[in-house]
Amino acid sequence: MVYVLQSKIKFKKGCDKGFTLIEMAMVMVIAGIIISTIMTVMPAIIKAGKIKQARAMLAKYDYALQGYAITNFRLPFADSSGDGLENNNVFIGDLPYLTLGLSNGNDVWGNRIKYAVYGRTGNPYNLTDTSDKATLCAALSAISGFDSNIVYTTSSNNCAGANAGNSANQAYAVSSGGPKDLDGNNGFFDLCTGTSGAGFNADNKIQALDYDDLVRSFSLVELAQKNCGP
Repeated sequence: MVYVLQSKIKFKKGCDKGFTLIEMAMVMVIAGIIISTIMTVMPAIIKAGKIKQARAMLAKYDYALQGYAITNFRLPFADSSGDGLENNNVFIGDLPYLTLGLSNGNDVWGNRIKYAVYGRTGNPYNLTDTSDKATLCAALSAISGFDSNIVYTTSSNNCAGANAGNSANQAYAVSSGGPKDLDGNNGFFDLCTGTSGAGFNADNKIQALDYDDLVRSFSLVELAQKNCGP
């Protein structure tokens, strides 16, 4: 004879109860804090990432200019017409990206890169009008002091006075206007430019609250070392 034992399972009242209103409120508060933190931090992370990318693009343009100088024994003029090609006797303007063999000359914010090159009408000062190594090196060795088309970097955001607080003469400089137009002038560019030359704030320096341009420059000394060494 087989006996079947049946057990009765008893459930306590309330054991299948869901979240209370207090528990749900706590979850919502925690979720709100997490979302608020993400919303606060993410723009800064995105901005930092874009600035890093913009600096990498400036480095690419810089290397393209160095390569162009080595290949052609000269530096290109700036682009003043917006077509990506250099324009004769233009020393301050946009980057002539097509002349350099690049696909575009924009920064990560979609704005054109500004380019300034040391130059002066007539040799031996005009680095855009040499055609062989000897002539380029002679031009570089003959340059001294400042003249009307110099490219300089400065530690002063307002560039008070002609070439105030400048560093050594630069062969060229490339610049992105950065994320915003902080000073309200020159479009997205906050750099100082004037009749005395093309002024750029020193590379990788935060100069003032109304300045967020990114700059990369190449000095006359570096250009001579790269092109006129043994």
